[in-house]
Amino acid sequence: MQNNEINFYDFIVITKVKFKKTCSLPDYMLNLVKRLIHNRLGTQKMAIDKWGVLVPASDLELPPEVAETPLYLSLLQHHINAVFYNREADPLSFFGTLGSIDKILPRAAAVDYLNNGNGADVHEIGPGNFNFATAFVDEAQLSIDDLVYRTHDFSDSSFVHAQQRLAPYGSKIVFDKTSFSEFSRTVTDDPLYVILVEVLDDTVTEFYTRYDGLESILLVRPKMDGHLKFPTRSLAGKMLADMGDSSLATQKMADADTPNREYTAQEIIALMQEWDWNTLGKIHPNFLRYIEYDEQVLGQFPLESALRTYGKKMSGDSNKFQQVIASYFRAQLDEVPEGYVISIPIAGLHLLWELKDRKKTTLHFFDYGYDNPTEYANHFSTYNGQITASVNFGLLKSTALWPGYDVQLETNREFIRRTLGEDTFFLGYLQEMFEHSGIPDATLKELALQGLQDKVMELSPDSDCTADNILGHRIRRSDYDAFMQKMKAEGILKPNVEVSEGSYHLTVHKS
Repeated sequence: MQNNEINFYDFIVITKVKFKKTCSLPDYMLNLVKRLIHNRLGTQKMAIDKWGVLVPASDLELPPEVAETPLYLSLLQHHINAVFYNREADPLSFFGTLGSIDKILPRAAAVDYLNNGNGADVHEIGPGNFNFATAFVDEAQLSIDDLVYRTHDFSDSSFVHAQQRLAPYGSKIVFDKTSFSEFSRTVTDDPLYVILVEVLDDTVTEFYTRYDGLESILLVRPKMDGHLKFPTRSLAGKMLADMGDSSLATQKMADADTPNREYTAQEIIALMQEWDWNTLGKIHPNFLRYIEYDEQVLGQFPLESALRTYGKKMSGDSNKFQQVIASYFRAQLDEVPEGYVISIPIAGLHLLWELKDRKKTTLHFFDYGYDNPTEYANHFSTYNGQITASVNFGLLKSTALWPGYDVQLETNREFIRRTLGEDTFFLGYLQEMFEHSGIPDATLKELALQGLQDKVMELSPDSDCTADNILGHRIRRSDYDAFMQKMKAEGILKPNVEVSEGSYHLTVHKS
């Protein structure tokens, strides 16, 4: 243990203690943590460092737990992300998403709204940590005094943590507990102006390919290290309270109506196979971070069958719309090698259908993904436990034309340059560029802070730029080019390393 620092939420993985440079503990609390570790591991057990984590040696003898039956990735994504975003702690306290800390993208969105919003209220589905909302309002209210920015989410966990920060905005930023699927039915504004920032990648997505000439759907066999154990929410809250943590999240966990017990990896994998998400939701969601999905299986499943299943939740007769989706998607499958998995953004397509009859509708989608599937291979990834899909913007764009929408697809870089006149680079891409450099994330952040903090502040003077959040900011493209030349000249990066823009802005409009 160094510098009296520990990550509380890694500590509550009962048999594991992971040390990170996240927060400093006073000596009295550090000694308490040491005693808890000592009592848990036992005086007779030898602890082994595995991937930077202390684990009792006997626990390493346990084999990994693997689901016997493959599970549909699309259904797992839906349930796991619901557990992730329903946690008592702020689920978006980390900085890596497009709208979590950056001020430039929401300012560009505000300028676009001032030019094209026609005075309509703004609706944001999935406001995250409300950075996008506050930065948008800060910019737009300079020109519109009566602006109302309405946010919607199925869970109020993020809003609870943001209330104090939102208080100065009063009635300019309001929150409604409305799920994505309920939005089109409960929000009847016409004209309607909607913003979605990294929402489609976390909502219902299907994953398809062709194998042996047959259309097939993607399934996975979840796996977890056999030695792991996790507390329920209430037990985790009580443990943290005993350690002196009096935060709102800890209080809510300690008061949760869950049993005070631990769940083993074997039990968790069994619950996933049984689709018992009610019980899984009672476990502290830190367990999501330790599930692996390396084993992937393809199951024959005609595309029309899947679309009909989702079409049952669409209003009216959507049969023709389903045929249009299938036609465009099969054209994409024709362009890629057999076995190449492509995503279908079901939730986004559903929203396009449900809003097609509004007289005046504008939708802004900001997300990670691809225009052409031949240029992108990472169909899904995991981050802090959530399952994130790469959004198939090419399919969304093509399909939106059929109901009569006007569409414009561009990268976020192009959008910002068009609205603000600034050519920018999102620092989150540095993680991809340094992936094979052997440099840990913590070192990368320090490098970025030393070399680029002043460049962040030049572009966003009101930003709070730290080592922890610097990768969530933007800098000018010329400053990025100079930084990369320096990294390559010093041998930190190879001369041919480069990254392409992977974040897009899709405008869907009907007047």
